[in-house]
Amino acid sequence: MEKVKKFLNTKKGRIIISTVIFIVLAIMVLISILMREKITTITINQDVYQIINEEKIEYNTDVVIDSKTNTITQIKKDKKKMNLDSNPIYYKNDDKVIFPQNMSIVFPKSNVEQLKVNYFTTVNKEGKTIYIDGTIKKSPLYNCFLYDGDNTYFFIEETDIEFNGKTYKLSPLSYVILNYDNNIQIYDYKEDKIYYEEIGDKEVFAKTESYTINLSIDAVELGDKQRLLMKQLDYLKNLKESNLK
Repeated sequence: MEKVKKFLNTKKGRIIISTVIFIVLAIMVLISILMREKITTITINQDVYQIINEEKIEYNTDVVIDSKTNTITQIKKDKKKMNLDSNPIYYKNDDKVIFPQNMSIVFPKSNVEQLKVNYFTTVNKEGKTIYIDGTIKKSPLYNCFLYDGDNTYFFIEETDIEFNGKTYKLSPLSYVILNYDNNIQIYDYKEDKIYYEEIGDKEVFAKTESYTINLSIDAVELGDKQRLLMKQLDYLKNLKESNLK
C-alpha cells in the first residue's frame, strides 16, 4: 500500500491518475450525449402521413424525427430533411398519432385546466377509447382536447366545427388549423378528408356535447364567460397520471 502511495506521488503516477480521470469524464460525457440522443430522436418503422397545405404527404420508409432544439423538428427521409411544425403525424395502418412538438392538453370541465405534454407524445384509439402515451404511462382520455398554443386544435371526441352557417362534423383524432389570414384547414380523420375554407371575419366554434371553444379568440366558453387559453406552453405544468383520474 505504501508503495502505491509513493508511486502515485511521482510524476508518472500523477500522469496516470490524470489520464484515468480524463477517460472517466469522457465516458460520462459520451453517455450523456447518447442519452440525450435517445430522448430527442425517435424512429418510426411504419408508414405515416401528415396533412400539409391541403395535401396528404405520405412517408413510406423508416422515418427519424429529430427534436434536439425542442422547437424545430425534422423528418429525415431518403437523406432529405423536412422542417415540421405542430401538425400531428398519423400512422397509416393504425389509429395512432404522434406529436412532433410540445402541445398542451385542455380539460374544459375541470375549470379549463391546461397542462403541457412533451413532443413525441402519442394518442391512439382502441375500440371507443382514446389513450395518451409517452408523457405519462398509457392512460385513457375524456372531455379534453390538445392545443399547440398557436392555431392548431386536435380533438379527442366527436366535434362540430361551425362558421358562416356551415357545420363540419369531425370524428375523434381529427384536427383544425385556424390561420390568421382568414382561412381554416380541417382534417376529418375517419373520413380521411381535407377541407379548406375562407372564413372572412366570421367567428369559428368547435362544439362538443359538454363544451364549446371559440377558435377565433382561442378561448373556452363557460356559460356566459370565456377563458382564454395559455399560448406560452413552457409556463404550463406537465401532465401527470393523477390529472386523468
